[in-house]
Amino acid sequence: MDKNKLGIIGLVFVVMFWGTGFPLINYASESIGPLYQIGFRFLIASIVLGLLVFKKLKSIDKKLLKNSFILSIPLFFVFFFANFGMQYTTSINASFYCCLSVLIVPFLSMLVLKQKIKAKSIVCVIICLVGLYLVSFSGSTSFNIGDLICLGSSFSFAVQIILTEIFIKDSDTSLLTVLEMFFVSIYGFIAAVIFEPFPAMATSKSILALLFLALFCTCFAFYMQTKAQKFIKPMQISIIFTLEPVFGVLMSWILLGETLGVKGIFGAVLIVIALFASEINFNDLLKRNIE
Repeated sequence: MDKNKLGIIGLVFVVMFWGTGFPLINYASESIGPLYQIGFRFLIASIVLGLLVFKKLKSIDKKLLKNSFILSIPLFFVFFFANFGMQYTTSINASFYCCLSVLIVPFLSMLVLKQKIKAKSIVCVIICLVGLYLVSFSGSTSFNIGDLICLGSSFSFAVQIILTEIFIKDSDTSLLTVLEMFFVSIYGFIAAVIFEPFPAMATSKSILALLFLALFCTCFAFYMQTKAQKFIKPMQISIIFTLEPVFGVLMSWILLGETLGVKGIFGAVLIVIALFASEINFNDLLKRNIE
């Protein structure tokens, strides 16, 4: 099997683990607070990933430390908003509201990088908003504070993507990731010590969920994403990443028994279409078909 196909398989597992992370946060939250979850999750992930790239650690310099420190701030808020948002909404809703960064990035790029926003991006946002309305007001579900908090996660991830585009040009990707994770764990522990009781009576269910989040949804996912992107075209990566909320819905149904009504399913389809369309270069596709 060639490296492109292996990379695609690897990224599918990445997206599957990310989708699984939404219901697992619910399990971990049974006895471990959101801030301690972030602290332990990213400490474990940074240690394991640090061991994988141990030989490179001697290359860390002041510039890399500064870049990773800056990038870790929005990354912390990605998980801060996601973990807290899920305290007040369903896992299914969170899987959609936390995965909208791809639609926010074009607008931030316009403001920060002075890039022109395309009409396609505006259309995709409108389609996505209709889908979110249907998902959020499906059956007995209604838009709530948890959904709004989860939107903060998408916005934070969009900021992190923009900053990464700026800093990644002169940084080692794997070292940048390790340091980002380590800084995020520090922020999590500092905030947890101030605002949360220590989870001294954590259940085995919560601990196992947290370990899975750390090892597979964080360490493996970030490492595999970095490796796989070397052998996969950007369009393929974008398409695969639009599947994250799909896996989120599926795993929320399997693990938590959460479901969407007919209206919610239609809304979910619209969201996935909007995410998919926002990442496809239709002009390139037309050129290839003509050729």
